[in-house]
Amino acid sequence: MEDYAKKEKKIDRVIEKSILIFIFFLPFFTPLAYLALIIALVYWLHKVKLRKLLNVEPKIFGFALLGLTFAALLSVVFSVDKPFSLGCFGLYLFYPSVCLLMIDSVGNSIKVEKILQVIILSGIIVVSFGIIQFLTKFEFEFHKYFLNINITSKGGITSTWSNPNRFAKYLDLVLPLSFVYLLTQKELKKKVLLTVFIGLGLVCIVLTRSLGGMAAVFAVLVILFAIKNWKLCLIFLVIFFFFVVFNYSWLINIANRYGSAGLRFFTWKNVVLPIIKDHPITGSGLGTYAEISYKYSHAIKAVHSHAHSIYFNYLSELGILGFGMLLWIIIIFFRSSTTYLRKHSFFVAQGIIAGCFLSIFSAMIHGVVETFVDYFQLGLLFWLIIGLGLGTMRFHASHKQSPIEEKNQYE
Repeated sequence: MEDYAKKEKKIDRVIEKSILIFIFFLPFFTPLAYLALIIALVYWLHKVKLRKLLNVEPKIFGFALLGLTFAALLSVVFSVDKPFSLGCFGLYLFYPSVCLLMIDSVGNSIKVEKILQVIILSGIIVVSFGIIQFLTKFEFEFHKYFLNINITSKGGITSTWSNPNRFAKYLDLVLPLSFVYLLTQKELKKKVLLTVFIGLGLVCIVLTRSLGGMAAVFAVLVILFAIKNWKLCLIFLVIFFFFVVFNYSWLINIANRYGSAGLRFFTWKNVVLPIIKDHPITGSGLGTYAEISYKYSHAIKAVHSHAHSIYFNYLSELGILGFGMLLWIIIIFFRSSTTYLRKHSFFVAQGIIAGCFLSIFSAMIHGVVETFVDYFQLGLLFWLIIGLGLGTMRFHASHKQSPIEEKNQYE
């Protein structure tokens, strides 16, 4: 028994270190991050065995995740390009895997606070590089086999994400976590670190010129404001409403200057909707949008890289079945989070559950005009945060304080 316990602890240490390395290097050095993730998954699968793979709470989430994976597999079977979709499916499997890994590992193999600290430290590096890039106009390109780095500041800063919108989507995922985590902190050192990250992150999201990213972060800040003081928030929203009404033309000009609403609407009408119409149930096939989009329009105004919407991307590639499964997963996550937060407190578990909820909420808002999961790094981070939130709920439920203790600690 002692040997078995030692072996379990050794496996847990490997999983913990691998997860932390993966999270830290994911935004700026992907080869090491992917290697660490593979090591973590191999050891974790050896530990949990296949029969315990979907041992998650709530149970319905595991079935929903399985349903989405089945929908993705069906899209491969009926794909317009089966070999390519099959390759994409191999990468897609990392999404549910990283989600389940986080659900099972939080509190068991790794402390959740360590994950937050690593996300923030990694984030400070990324936003600092973004500021340096803006000040120095630094540009760099490197293309070698699977490693492609393309850093430019044209159309907004990119930091290590090679695209302003990707950088904004990254900030939409990590900033909400930091907002709530900061509100629960009493230690001065952590407060300073979080304030620096949040301050630089807010500057960077403006410099990306991503209107969708800014709108998503603004919505999260309004929610936090309402939770802290709903009366003042209501006054602020009334003032903001009149500001928008009296400056409508100016705001439209800003949107036209930095946004690309016309391009998106043209793409949705002339490319995305016809794809959905021709492949309604299982979609055109995982990862096939860029290929099939040219069949529907060669116009310069059409976007062929992705559908510019997480919702339309799933509808076009995975059909109604895959889109429905994605919505089911998001609804389960939101409902589980809100139920748990109402039962305890918004700042329960050092705000990590609320932070994960707001991060995914931010992603779904920005996801109206951008596709989060088409870029592998962002897709991994998206599913990691869902797993982090559910894992924290499960761990906290078995180690929870009384509601009075939580209220005194966090409020």
